[in-house]
Amino acid sequence: MLLTEVCVKNFRVYAGEHSLKLLAPTPGHNVYLVGGMNGAGKTSLLQAIVLGLFGEQAVGLLFDRGSEELSKVYRTYVQECYSWARPASERVMTVMLSMSYEHRDVRLQRDWWFDRDGSFEDESLTIYDGGQPLHIEVDSEGDRVRILQEYIEGIAPARVGKFFFFDGEEIRDIADRDPDLSVVEGLNQLLGFDALARLIEDLQTLRATVRRGLPGASESGLTEAVLQAEEIRRQLLAARADVTEATRSHDAMRRQLALVEQELATMFDGRAVQNRSEALDALGGHERELASIAHDIQMFVAEVLTLTLPAALAERAAKRTRREAASRRIREAKSRIRPLRDALADYVLADGASRLKPGQVQSLRKRFSEAWAQLVESGEKQEALLKVFTTEELEAVPGAIAEARATARRELAARLARRTHIQSEIRRLRRIQGMFDTGSRAQEMLERKSSLLRLILEQEASMQTLGKLIEGLEQDLAAKSGVVSRLEVEVLNDDEVRAELDVIRKIESATEAFMRELRSRRAAGLAEKATDMMRRLAHKDDLVERVVIDEGDFRIRLEGAGGQELLNPSAGEREVFALSLVWALAQISNCNLPMIIDTPLGRLDQVHRARVVTEFLPVAAEQVIVLSTDAEIDGRWYEQLKPFIVQEALIEYSDETHSSSLIAGRYLDLESKAEVRV
Repeated sequence: MLLTEVCVKNFRVYAGEHSLKLLAPTPGHNVYLVGGMNGAGKTSLLQAIVLGLFGEQAVGLLFDRGSEELSKVYRTYVQECYSWARPASERVMTVMLSMSYEHRDVRLQRDWWFDRDGSFEDESLTIYDGGQPLHIEVDSEGDRVRILQEYIEGIAPARVGKFFFFDGEEIRDIADRDPDLSVVEGLNQLLGFDALARLIEDLQTLRATVRRGLPGASESGLTEAVLQAEEIRRQLLAARADVTEATRSHDAMRRQLALVEQELATMFDGRAVQNRSEALDALGGHERELASIAHDIQMFVAEVLTLTLPAALAERAAKRTRREAASRRIREAKSRIRPLRDALADYVLADGASRLKPGQVQSLRKRFSEAWAQLVESGEKQEALLKVFTTEELEAVPGAIAEARATARRELAARLARRTHIQSEIRRLRRIQGMFDTGSRAQEMLERKSSLLRLILEQEASMQTLGKLIEGLEQDLAAKSGVVSRLEVEVLNDDEVRAELDVIRKIESATEAFMRELRSRRAAGLAEKATDMMRRLAHKDDLVERVVIDEGDFRIRLEGAGGQELLNPSAGEREVFALSLVWALAQISNCNLPMIIDTPLGRLDQVHRARVVTEFLPVAAEQVIVLSTDAEIDGRWYEQLKPFIVQEALIEYSDETHSSSLIAGRYLDLESKAEVRV
């Protein structure tokens, strides 16, 4: 399939009708370079093509269903696309795509109708094959659109759309180690496994029909057993379909949750906040801690100032302190000794005091005190009393002061750093508080997150229940199939019918074996080609050496040197791998769809950009439409891409009409820049 013309009308920034005719690619010339500044309408053009092709089936490509009804989500998205700058009299939005498919000219036109208030009312789809419209006789327009959509599926399957129509900055999602359901379904369809699975189901249905028609089948109970087995199989298929739908919904809700958490992280500077009260509690706690830190800082400042006195002054202060302490101890000792002395004097004079005159008693007491002083309070005794500290302890004073000063400084620095952090947290929390006080967006996002988490848990519980149901149905089907086989042997007497059933069994068995072998070979081939392209796109600093893809669930393993799995490849490596996988899929599946890439160079560094321009875009597909700004395909990349360009076009926005136009034959005005060596 090759696009030959794109026409949009009243779609987003394209008010009125705008079209772009595309020249046919030739060998060695496959790139269509469409330039536009930010906001001009590059992404809108990609969305118009995807929505025109797939309509409601663009779920997962343009919009996620989540837990809501598909029709409701689709109507909301279509209404968002309806150009606000359209002429006042217009009530229709249109996308028309002309294409060449298997040497036939095919044109599809999808119209969306709106009422006077801009609310979406209805949709119509018309397909022209060889210039003639396809006529479908059905009762309703909805049925006709569904049948025509199946016709489009034969040309461009919606489930493989994400591998051919994508944003370069979002393509990394398909490079996840555990791909989501939509990626797995797309891989199954691209690699042909869906068709084989449907063939096996048809063979099982045919075998059941033949069994029911056997002579004596009804009397023996075979017919009833076959019907019961078919009913179990239908329930099993329905349960598996429910699991598929639940998984798709679960994946979509997880993606929505990731977006909500990303917005909340941006809104709250990475802080986990659940509600306004939590923010206020955290703010109060920080303010109390800030007050405590202020007190600690004052204390440590005082200690540091004290400990920064000269060492000599500190020693003198210490000596003075010791002298004062010694004097205090001496006074205390005297106060304790004095009562003992008086008691001893009373004891010595007790017997003769009555025979002495009062003056004599006082004279004896005085002489007794003098004798006591000579005995107890001599110089040597005083020296012993004053010797409180040892010489070593006195010599250690300067070192102790230095250590105490260093400790105080460390504690002070830690408190100052903590104060800076707390002040920053307080500013952030006050800003968060302001978000709650001045608007409802923060609370809405938190409520949305809570709702998504609840729905995800409910969906996971539902998936577990379905898993148990499927396990039980598989056991019932195995048991009932055994009954059917036994009864079949009892009633089967016709050699021709027996031969027919044997042929059906053999075809079914051979198809299952072929499918297993094909899965193994396709997975290995896909990994080999993806590895080959990665090596062409990588530079010497990249760590990926080899790609391994599981044949059962398509789980992806990126290996480095020595076969070690790279669990956290860089964003550039993931984007390069995603592009490599896209190219490998196109090669393995032989699916001839155009590749339309918005923001082709994403967040790649200069060397990776050079490799994508020279090694990927020229071989990505027979028709590669690149939507770029002048910051991506600039002068240097334009010169390297120029030999492969079929056609250039420009998307130009007008401030007067508030609309963009598609202009063929022009690209953005560029200034050449220095060459990047690869």
